[in-house]
Amino acid sequence: MLTMRVRAILAALETIAPLRLAESWDKVGLHVGSPNTKVRRGLVCIDLTQAVMDEALAAKAEMIIAYHPPIFRGLMRLTDATWKERLLVTAVRRRMAIYSPHTALDAAADGVNDWLCQGMGKAKVEPMVANLEIAGAGSGRIVTLQRPVSLKTVALRIKQRLGVGHLTVSTPLGVSATKAKIATIGVCVGAGGGLFAEQRPKVDLLVTGEMRHHDILDATCRGQSVILAGHSETERPYLPHYCERLKTVIPGVDWRVSRADRSPMTFV
Repeated sequence: MLTMRVRAILAALETIAPLRLAESWDKVGLHVGSPNTKVRRGLVCIDLTQAVMDEALAAKAEMIIAYHPPIFRGLMRLTDATWKERLLVTAVRRRMAIYSPHTALDAAADGVNDWLCQGMGKAKVEPMVANLEIAGAGSGRIVTLQRPVSLKTVALRIKQRLGVGHLTVSTPLGVSATKAKIATIGVCVGAGGGLFAEQRPKVDLLVTGEMRHHDILDATCRGQSVILAGHSETERPYLPHYCERLKTVIPGVDWRVSRADRSPMTFV
């Protein structure tokens, strides 16, 4: 089996999602490990949990790409006191590399946002906040459909794209999901409320994973509809596509999507 150094893998990952595309508050890049570590097997997940770490150890993976940064808030120590510290200590002991692309992968061309937009029908898709350096990249997306459709139709398309059974939908007062006509859509996977509040895109519909109650109320009072699909539910379905891209640019590593990775939330 072939091997690659982490250093070479990091360079290849930059071709998919340059880290300079990440939001200023984000904690992207190599979190644990040495650039000199040799990698034969890699695991891809959204959240690095104990179940995912157990899977990585069983698969003898030397690298984990965790979409959400495992180290986001500052750590004062590395002990066995908390579940996150235990995971990081395990990675260090096993000489395992951990990397996070997060919002860089959201903003990149053919990244998470673009993948979700592709399921909304024939449309023009452009960044909500364009990156002046890299064509097609930037924060969020604005989708302009070729033909306006009902909100219900858009919701069905999103459910099919994400493979989810439920969405949370909010409409302006007195407007039903069947009567609301959608021609333009603002999209931000994960938690898009901050971006939407900052940019206030002039669209008919806002689509994201989660938003605060008062941000939803503000949007509907402006005449916009809102669809919430769940935070990681808007991100996790992208992983198989991402894994195929990894196999193309980093063919020396056996990349797999984690089977243990799942949303911490469910419907009952």
